[in-house]
Amino acid sequence: MKFSILIPTLNEEKYIGGLLDSLREQAFRDFEIIVIDAHSDDQTVKVANEYKKYLNIRIINSKIRNIGYQRNLAAKLAATDHLIFFDADVVPEKNFLAKIHQALFDDNFDLASSWLEPISRYLLDKLAFSLYNRIYLESTKHFSPGGSGAFMYVGKKVFRSLHGFDQKIKLGEDFDLIKRATLKKFRYRLFRNPRIRFSVRRLDKEGRFHFFKKIIQSGINYHLRGPEKNNQIKYEFGKF
Repeated sequence: MKFSILIPTLNEEKYIGGLLDSLREQAFRDFEIIVIDAHSDDQTVKVANEYKKYLNIRIINSKIRNIGYQRNLAAKLAATDHLIFFDADVVPEKNFLAKIHQALFDDNFDLASSWLEPISRYLLDKLAFSLYNRIYLESTKHFSPGGSGAFMYVGKKVFRSLHGFDQKIKLGEDFDLIKRATLKKFRYRLFRNPRIRFSVRRLDKEGRFHFFKKIIQSGINYHLRGPEKNNQIKYEFGKF
């Protein structure tokens, strides 16, 4: 079994190296990497190119700056039947891919996400995401499951049958994909271990109170009215 690691980028020169370093160190090595860059204004592409001597990596220019579009384009170009989407600012543990690989043999699921672990020195961040994982993600997975696009696994046939991510959704396109999949009776798994480690740069820039207020509001809106398509909640891609 081989994975396609799919990474949408826009102005990620400060973070993409951390992810690619972690992929170099993975115990499981049978994967390709496709970076879909939306014409970054910084050195994202230059940094990613430096890893070609270490990793099987392709870098593709996207004509559109849209995370759903970029993920869908990456999926179309993937050479394997097993898609793993990572945000550019995550740092998976050394055995992350090995654990996902083993889980697929042990438990034949169709798509998956994981608990979130902030890369932060602040106790508040760790506590907040512990509550998010334990109370929100775990409780809703039984009736309206969700998960983060920071890490998502999807079988290619399942992804195609769902027509990929909805490119009209600015916030919650990951939750929407999972919801549509489970409505079609595809099997979803939420991992507690491994969990994905991610940057708290958005929290630093927006402020903790404002960020968590937005996430709570988005969650309520999602469960009451569906995913965010009318841009009422401001959410920018590639501005951090």
